[in-house]
Amino acid sequence: MKKIYRRKIPILLYHYLFYLIGIFTLLFIISRFIHNSTILVGIAGLLFLWITAYTVFQSKMKIVVDEKTLTFVEGKKVSRYDLESYQLKSKITNNTKYHLIICQGDKICRQYDCSFIGYNQYLEFLEDLKLIGDGQEVIKIKTKYEGE
Repeated sequence: MKKIYRRKIPILLYHYLFYLIGIFTLLFIISRFIHNSTILVGIAGLLFLWITAYTVFQSKMKIVVDEKTLTFVEGKKVSRYDLESYQLKSKITNNTKYHLIICQGDKICRQYDCSFIGYNQYLEFLEDLKLIGDGQEVIKIKTKYEGE
């Protein structure tokens, strides 16, 4: 079963709104030091174009989950991971940022920002990866006490 996760439009607009608030805040701070309005308009225009391009790029990201592979598509860059040979970790920060960490061994790790798919889809995504829910494998933990 192949499942594709894409960015939701309300989440795209939510992030874009915060980017715009950040631009206006930054411009307010810069305007205290630079009094030339032409330079401020130029800086605002560049920041606006950069944020718009970044948001459009993020909107094209998608995650594809098969039974045995996990694929991240970021524009033309495609990263495939075999679910059998990689360790997966999830990190949720302040219930607004969702990151999937993919590790091979102890040292090589790659972190993907999955905030663009939203909370409900992220939980569904974790269930498809069998990190949570009924398909999750039992993990035995060994504890070692000091002095042993």
